[in-house]
Amino acid sequence: MNIKFAFLLLGISYFFGWRTYRVPQNAMEWIPYKEGDQVIFESNKQDLDTMLITDIVSFIRVKENPRDDLNQYELVMVEARVPDKWTNPMGRTFYKSSQTILLLDAHQSFTSVEFNFKPYGYYFNAKDLTFKEVLEKSQETVVTKYKTFNDVYIVQCSNEHFCNSEDGIDKLYWSKKYGLVKYVLDEVTWELKEIVAGQ
Repeated sequence: MNIKFAFLLLGISYFFGWRTYRVPQNAMEWIPYKEGDQVIFESNKQDLDTMLITDIVSFIRVKENPRDDLNQYELVMVEARVPDKWTNPMGRTFYKSSQTILLLDAHQSFTSVEFNFKPYGYYFNAKDLTFKEVLEKSQETVVTKYKTFNDVYIVQCSNEHFCNSEDGIDKLYWSKKYGLVKYVLDEVTWELKEIVAGQ
C-alpha cells in the first residue's frame, strides 16, 4: 500500500472518529501456546497423541457491513494440526490439516471467545461466549496422571448440531496456563502429558 494513501486513510479515520478495537491483554493471556509447540496427550489406554500448533494469527478487519460500521476490529486465531490420518468409529477417514482451536474476536464493548476442536472427524464448537463470561466462571481443579491443574475452565459444547451428533464432543477442559488439558473421544479420555516448546 502507498505510504501517502495509508496516512490519508489514518487521517480520515481519525477525523471521523473511527476506532480500532483490539483483543485485551487479559484475553490474550488465555493463549499459552507458541507457534511450533507440540502438545502431547496420553489416553487412559496408554496411547500417545500430538497436536502441533501451526500458527497464531492476529489481523485487523472491518465488520461484514462496513457501510454501517467503519471501525476496525482485531481477530486472533490459534491454528493447530492433528496427526496424518484417522478413521473414526463411523468409518469416516480424515487427513492432516490445520484447524482453528481458539478464536478471540474484539467488539466495541466486549471480546467474544470461540472454542473449536475437530480431531479425527469428531466435532466440538462453543461460541458466542464473551470473555467476561469466561472470567466469571469459577475455575475448576482437574487432577490428571501427570499434573493437578487449578485454573481449568470447563467449556460446554454450545452447538446442538455438533453436541447431539454421534460424533460430537460434549466438553473440553481448558487451562489458562496450559491450554487444552483434557478431552474425551469415543469414551477414551485424553490428558495433557507435556508441551514441547517449538524451536
